[in-house]
This record gives sequence, structure tokens and C-alpha cells, in this order.
Amino acid sequence: MRRTARRLWRDRRGAALVEFAIIAPVMLLLLLGSVETAHLVESHRRVAHTASAVADLVAQERQVDGAKLADIFLAGDLIIAPLPPERLGVRVSSFVADSQGKVSREWFAEGRPYAGGAPASLPSGYTLPRGQGVIVADVSYRYRPVLRWVLLGEFTLQKRMLLRPRIADKVVRVTG
Repeated sequence: MRRTARRLWRDRRGAALVEFAIIAPVMLLLLLGSVETAHLVESHRRVAHTASAVADLVAQERQVDGAKLADIFLAGDLIIAPLPPERLGVRVSSFVADSQGKVSREWFAEGRPYAGGAPASLPSGYTLPRGQGVIVADVSYRYRPVLRWVLLGEFTLQKRMLLRPRIADKVVRVTG
């Protein structure tokens, strides 16, 4: 009996299989976590690109109306692709400095509701020359991990882009 127990104790033929069974789930979780994190980073890059493009499209205009803004919001949907655009929220605002230099929001428009919740604003201390404007594009995206058991929960990705109008002092919103 002792000889059999000693022989089994020294037998190492199944050690690699046992080590693999212990390490494989951890390695698989690390691999899938890396893939999911890369997808999250790529999604954030797309949100930043969408904010930049939306602000740029508005800043290229002298005036915008509802139809032009709808086209710009559609462009945001196309830029965020292949991510589902129904999770995208876009808000565009125009801030203008009056004759005393006080900056206030002149108009805003929203595609799908912006998930950030906070009202559009400028960074503290941001100043504009009198009569000049700035376009603020706020973009949010509700990111849901593909593998929900690797990254838990839903993430709200947000990006804000400020651009000065290119061909006019401010971008005017017209109704009609």
C-alpha cells in the first residue's frame, strides 16, 4: 500500500492538464476583457469624432434651420456607425457675447436626447469678443458591453467640442 501511494505521489503525468484547467479560465477572461476594453476605447474615439464633426458642420454655416440641423444629426448617426445610432445623443448650442461681453446661450437644438443631463454651458472663464459666437456640440453614447459578464453595466461616453464659426461672427438659427 505504501509503495502504491509513493508511486502515485511521484507521478507527474497529469500535472500539465491540471495546471491548464486552473489557468485557462483566467487567461480566457483576460483575453475577452482586453477585447471588450478595446471595443470601449474605439467607441469613445467614435464619440469624439462625432462631436468634432457635428461642431465643424455647424461652424461652417452662416445660419441653420431645422432641416439643416436634421441633416447634421443624420451625419452624426452615420459617423458613429457601425455602433447602433439609437444610443447616440447629440446637442448643439450657440453661445454669443453681447455688447457688454456677457456670454449667453442664443439657441440650441437636440437630435436624440443627450444622455449627459447637464445643461449646455461653456467652461468657466471662457470669454468671447463682443458680438462673437461659439458652437458647442455635446455628444453622448450609451455603451453596452458586448460581453456583459466581462465588463459590468452600461457606460455613458461623453464628449464636448467647442468651435468658433468659420465664415461669420456667429451662426444664426432661423425658423421655418
